[in-house]
Amino acid sequence: DAQKPADCFRAWMRYLVWPYNKSMWATCLHPVCVMLAVLKLLPFGGVDSLAFLFLFLVMDRSDRCQLHLFILNCKCFHFFSQGFLRALSGYYTFVICAGPKDKDQLGHSCSD
Repeated sequence: DAQKPADCFRAWMRYLVWPYNKSMWATCLHPVCVMLAVLKLLPFGGVDSLAFLFLFLVMDRSDRCQLHLFILNCKCFHFFSQGFLRALSGYYTFVICAGPKDKDQLGHSCSD
């Protein structure tokens, strides 16, 4: 019984993201997984939400282990992309804005 091409693609993606016989480091080194991780870390324009929607459509929703891994992965990446990276960018913007200026420049200019 031949499988549909969409099912083969979903099986291939599930094996790349949640393999049963590979370590975390072998998974992290695959170029597709690196691209997915970068997409999940971009909090601009809903790119991270689209990446998680893609993973939600790919995963086998009858498997509780995959569902738990998806939820934990989603929360972890949202913590880093929405919380930690935004806090670092806010701190960097503050330091650039209110940091020490040159002697010829008086006052501060946070107009941007």
